Amino acid sequence: MRLCARLAASMLVCAALAGCSSGTGVLDAGLNDGQLHVSNWGRDRWLNGKDGPWELPAGLYRVRSVRFDRRDTDGSGWGTHTGRDLGDIAKFRIRDGQTTRLAVGPPFTVHTKARRRGDDVLLSMSLTGRSGEGYRPPFAAGRLGGPAFTIEDGAGTVLLQDAFKYG
Repeated sequence: MRLCARLAASMLVCAALAGCSSGTGVLDAGLNDGQLHVSNWGRDRWLNGKDGPWELPAGLYRVRSVRFDRRDTDGSGWGTHTGRDLGDIAKFRIRDGQTTRLAVGPPFTVHTKARRRGDDVLLSMSLTGRSGEGYRPPFAAGRLGGPAFTIEDGAGTVLLQDAFKYG
């Protein structure tokens, strides 16, 4: 009996330190076509955007990953997911009776870098979501044609129109 009382008291102290409570709150991440993987107190949850906003137990949560799958107007599918850099969404707190809002995903900001190696120009890109979370380059559901690009001079004159090629 004494052991049970000590264990119960110890769990209450742990819960208090972790910011847990017995109530629930709402998480609104504004995801329509994404999935959010979060954990709280060692319990993982995979939240589907179509089902949100979600009612969750109050407490401190960590975002493990965010994933988006899309289909373009031409029917081609693609997706992207977060890497290690989760920006301002890495941790959030659900408070009893309150709604917590996370700004996740699109619109994405595209960052590009060009590097010259000999006669070759190497291009790289990265995506950043609304809260500064970093996304890995998009992947295709099947092989897509190379993306088209246009190079213009400062006056807006088109110098080159082409498409990237694989290989």
